[in-house]
Amino acid sequence: MDLIIIVLGALVFAGLVPGVLVRLPPGGSKTTVIIVHAILFAIVSTIVMKMYWMGREHMGNYGQTCPNGYSMKEDGNCVPTGQQTYAV
Repeated sequence: MDLIIIVLGALVFAGLVPGVLVRLPPGGSKTTVIIVHAILFAIVSTIVMKMYWMGREHMGNYGQTCPNGYSMKEDGNCVPTGQQTYAV
């Protein structure tokens, strides 16, 4: 697993613990606050991870060939074919 993903997840989690950066809704019951922060964590972590993965390199770094079971598209990215593409 990528260490950056672990660090990003931990930072988002630590920042969205109720009372660390903000407590939503102010004056709400303990259960309501936990539910709101859980929903916020799900939304924010999804956005952060999508932004991270969009910035990463795609599978187009194999050169002229793709790994076994993948074929190269016109844009240079390798996509799975579901079967072997050459004998091992």
